[in-house]
Amino acid sequence: MMRRLKHQEELIFKFLEWVPKSALSMGIKTIMQSKVIVLLANGEAKAEVIYKTINGKICPEAPASILQLHNNVNIIVDKAAAKLLF
Repeated sequence: MMRRLKHQEELIFKFLEWVPKSALSMGIKTIMQSKVIVLLANGEAKAEVIYKTINGKICPEAPASILQLHNNVNIIVDKAAAKLLF
């Protein structure tokens, strides 16, 4: 598992020194209990996920689609991530 994680980090971060030493992880239940949710996405690689989050059916294959049930979600995306919305 550590080998797989290291490979993923190499794909995301240009330099190994840029890999965070720690991170915050939260489950969907905890996220949905928040008063306000802010979702940030950028890049064309996120376009399909953003589309499914907003317009797709709520399903486990698109975990962020559950945000459709929250009453205070702010989604901030760049043009590339929003390309399937228009």
